[in-house]
Amino acid sequence: MHEQPSGGTGAQHPPEPPASGSSLPGFPPLSAYPPPLPADPALYPADPTIPSSNWYPPPPAVPPSYPYPLPPGYPGQPGGYPYPLAMMPTAAPAFPYPYAPPDPNGGMAIAALILGIVSIVFAWTIVCSIPFAIVGIVMGELGRQSAPKRAMATWGIALSIAGILLSLAWIALQVAFVYAISPPS
Repeated sequence: MHEQPSGGTGAQHPPEPPASGSSLPGFPPLSAYPPPLPADPALYPADPTIPSSNWYPPPPAVPPSYPYPLPPGYPGQPGGYPYPLAMMPTAAPAFPYPYAPPDPNGGMAIAALILGIVSIVFAWTIVCSIPFAIVGIVMGELGRQSAPKRAMATWGIALSIAGILLSLAWIALQVAFVYAISPPS
């Protein structure tokens, strides 16, 4: 039987590193490099000294005690620590902040704008354009009662009217095309 070197499957071992003082092929010998220079002590200050205890300012005065009793500590704790002033529980406000009432006709203005856009996009179909435009005009008039959405409702009405005009122009173009192809007899 043929014995293989350690590693099991004929694995190649890496070469041994060169001995100290020798060099790798293509590199100068290690002795060609000069040794590092010692650090210049003038560049580095001496170790800083720790200031004496009289260097530090005195501690601040103890704040006055709280005008209310301290809360009890956790079970097993000697004494309780007071809450910071920012975390002290306070009484709830007498009246909560009021919410703004929802705009009752704001949705009508949005719907008028969407229906006006749809009536223009589908102006080439009579089935979609004209009914959507009529409903858009009605919703636009209802949406104009909403002060913040009045401009949106006006644009919805204008686009719905433009959708009706484009549909009528498309119908006239189709009628003219049919008469051009086959004149009446």
